[in-house]
Amino acid sequence: EKIATELADLNRTISSFLENGDMPNDLMDRRDLLLDQLSAYGQISVEHLDGGSLNVAFVDASDGSTHPIVSDRTVDWSGPPAPDWQPGGAMGGLLTAVETIAGYLGKIDAFAQNLADQVNDRYPGDFFTYDPSNVGGSIEVVADIQDDPNSIQSGTGASGSNDIALLVSQLRGTDTIDGAYKAFVAEVGGDLNNANRMRANAQVLTDSVENRRQSVQGVSIDEEMANLVRFQRAYQASARAMSTMDEMLDVLINRTGRVGL
Repeated sequence: EKIATELADLNRTISSFLENGDMPNDLMDRRDLLLDQLSAYGQISVEHLDGGSLNVAFVDASDGSTHPIVSDRTVDWSGPPAPDWQPGGAMGGLLTAVETIAGYLGKIDAFAQNLADQVNDRYPGDFFTYDPSNVGGSIEVVADIQDDPNSIQSGTGASGSNDIALLVSQLRGTDTIDGAYKAFVAEVGGDLNNANRMRANAQVLTDSVENRRQSVQGVSIDEEMANLVRFQRAYQASARAMSTMDEMLDVLINRTGRVGL
């Protein structure tokens, strides 16, 4: 919103300068810089208006629709149009991250619920308790056992029996518990590697496009120095010609005698 507000102010000021016949190059450069910053948040479209102002909008990559940010001299941004829009850029990355994290949380909930249910099936009574709407964030040992850890039952027989503990320990190494957790960790690691690779590829493309843009609109020091030398020589030649003309006129006017006197 801060960038949008400054863009609207610059549109207003630039239009005023152009109406008076002035060329506000510094302000136009500042506006271009803000557009570059804004394009990092998402794909944008820019429409040049007759008075020197701009219309700026975000582009939804899913259907090509546009959502105004700045219309001429006023801010026209009212927030994201929908939670599932695809603006690209940093905002698109954040939206994708939110969806990915939500998927991770769902799998953690499923794993935690499966673990709690299987332990509870083997333990007399309940060992774990949880809120079904938020298993991963609410799973815990039941309050009675927390209050008195010595009340944990390891067996159903005589003192020293550990048949319950053995049943619980057999969950280790099963596909439903260990296998599911290993698969989840492998998925997160694979997604991370894929994200890093895509980021590196995108950075290469970004650098290539930026280099091409700079080669078009940037300043070449070598070219400018060559032009400077060329203009300097042209000025010296013009100055020499003017000096020669001045000497000729001086001789003609001041040193040539007037005939017939």
